Amino acid sequence: MKFAATLPFLATALQISCSSTTPPATLELPESLRIASIQVVGSTQRWSAENPADNISLPLPCDSQTPLLVSTNPVPDPTTSNIGNFTIAVPGNCGTLVSCGWFTLRIIPAEGAEIDVSTAVSPITANGVTQAGTHDFALELHDATDAVLKGADGKPFGDQVSIEFTSPPDCPVPNESDAGA
Repeated sequence: MKFAATLPFLATALQISCSSTTPPATLELPESLRIASIQVVGSTQRWSAENPADNISLPLPCDSQTPLLVSTNPVPDPTTSNIGNFTIAVPGNCGTLVSCGWFTLRIIPAEGAEIDVSTAVSPITANGVTQAGTHDFALELHDATDAVLKGADGKPFGDQVSIEFTSPPDCPVPNESDAGA
């Protein structure tokens, strides 16, 4: 009889121990994500968020293979790869982490093809800006499924800057040798 009286108690204890009282993990975005600077590799001129009116136009490099460096603010912590409680990972490498994703930089020229770079590092190296004109730089944070994360305002979480690229100044003339001499 005592055994029958303890069965309801054991069933209730088992049900409580099997149920989860831990709420599901929620996505925690960083406080902010901004474009800190844009610079052509090898050039001393750069656009900076600290002085946005300075160098709103940048000269293109003489060599079309020269990349741009786009720095973020904040940058991921070098030991944890985190910005706040959000982990910046190699694209596709978040596993089961909820607050995880990567940077996607989109460079949209006034004319020509868009350039997209997804990465876990800052500064972001971008190749392919070769034409003078206005280029919009959109820095976005993507989640583990490669979806653009949205802020509380419903807009993509990140930053956008427009830069005017001008023709390269005084590029050296390629060395042409006289084959007939």
